[in-house]
Amino acid sequence: MDSNTIFTKTARGLMEATGKTSVLSRDMRALLKEIDGKVTLAEVQAKLGKVPQARLQEALQVLVKNDFIREFKQAQTAAPAQSAAGVDTNLDFTLAIPTISASAKKKT
Repeated sequence: MDSNTIFTKTARGLMEATGKTSVLSRDMRALLKEIDGKVTLAEVQAKLGKVPQARLQEALQVLVKNDFIREFKQAQTAAPAQSAAGVDTNLDFTLAIPTISASAKKKT
């Protein structure tokens, strides 16, 4: 797990965090409540400062395995995203849409 990874709660995780179910221990529920789809793993670690990083990652793996949370977003790198075939997977469709000025130039 990268320190910039962001996790979000699943439906099961939301039910546990809101108290509709009580499957997890108090510590695990406290960790689950820190997961909101916005904070990174490093920020969660900072909030729970006294928890060792190895133990935090182990707890997160348990939450993922039991479908309480899922990985929402990983750290973005400076290079554009590419698939294994080397094709740019950045979905920018603005270049594919002809504009009025582009179609007017073609007619002249």
